[in-house]
Amino acid sequence: MESFIQQVTQLIRSKEAKATVAEELKKHLVLAQTKHMERGLSKEEAMTKAIQDMGSPAALGKSMNKIHKPKIDWLLIATFSALLLCGFLPIEAPVYSKKIITIFLGVGLVVVLYRYDYRKLIKQEKWFFVATIVVLLLLMYFPTYHINGKPELKIGPFRIDSLWTLPILVIGWAGHFAKKRSLFGGFALFAFITMLFMLQPHLIAFILHTIMFVVIFLCSKHTIKTKVFTIVTSTAASASSIVFFLANAMPYQVARIFAFINPDKDAEGFGYLYIRLQQLFSEARWFGAIPFEGIPELHTDFVFAGIIRSYGFGPALFIAVLLVICIIRLLLIIQKVRDPFGRYLLTGSLTLFATQVVVNIGMIFGFLPIMAMSLPFISYGLMPTIIAAVMIGFGLSVWRRKSYVI
Repeated sequence: MESFIQQVTQLIRSKEAKATVAEELKKHLVLAQTKHMERGLSKEEAMTKAIQDMGSPAALGKSMNKIHKPKIDWLLIATFSALLLCGFLPIEAPVYSKKIITIFLGVGLVVVLYRYDYRKLIKQEKWFFVATIVVLLLLMYFPTYHINGKPELKIGPFRIDSLWTLPILVIGWAGHFAKKRSLFGGFALFAFITMLFMLQPHLIAFILHTIMFVVIFLCSKHTIKTKVFTIVTSTAASASSIVFFLANAMPYQVARIFAFINPDKDAEGFGYLYIRLQQLFSEARWFGAIPFEGIPELHTDFVFAGIIRSYGFGPALFIAVLLVICIIRLLLIIQKVRDPFGRYLLTGSLTLFATQVVVNIGMIFGFLPIMAMSLPFISYGLMPTIIAAVMIGFGLSVWRRKSYVI
């Protein structure tokens, strides 16, 4: 048996696939041997018959090599590359060097994740939660400094805030639901991490983490009854929290809410940006720049508006189409993944990515309130690129190994 398996696996190029194929072949042969022994053959004769039934080892090896050849999603890579190039559009020449460094880090992360066997991560699932909690506690009690009220840690050239825990939490929650851990324990852990996000305070990290957790939970294998009951109770709790927040909100927070509903009533205050964005859309062309001022952060949170101002609706629409292609492609990959951990890993990563895209573009067009939400790939900064790179990297890694089952 060992000789037959070796003859088959030596024709398989992928080292990862060799171990999987060898294990599965052994199971098949032992099962076939047992069936032949039940028919009266001796142990040795049964194994010989089982091997003969498998056919030529050379033909089987070539077939397995073709099946288990690492898959590369060229459409995803092409879209990823195009978006990275588009990320230079809103950046002015003095910061090109920083953008190049950010892109190299993002590409490097994609390559590492693609080559790394994501299935190994599930064994360390609990440690990703531990790492998250440690980082959040360090931010709370030992911050290097505060930016707009949010704590940050400076480690060398990197500035770390709560958003850096999101890619780690994706792995943690994917492993938690793949292992079918206690639902009560999962929600207790989620509530604790949510509390740490709110104490930072970091509203964007809280929103992204909450949506990501809910989507993975809804895609898990819990019963419909459990999901409905959980969502109803969670919705009731969320509604109570919103009522409590509105009842105790500061005057400026209430003003921001009403500015989104009716910006004209606070045209010189919080409604100013909504009005300026409307004016930008009325003056913008399909192609070409227009002289337009009054909108800040045109390379970060309002980068989509910056693209429209500097290049027109056409290039902005092209970027939006590329982002949608990424989302649709990842959705299609998720549908074909049989491994629960890989499926949840991609679901969580895609949720983080798609939420940023929808919220950023939605707030630019006035469909959603303005908040500090970056646009993946395009916004200047390391974190938007890192979250996008994690999604692409895991997508390629899972797709590469999706057929490692005989």
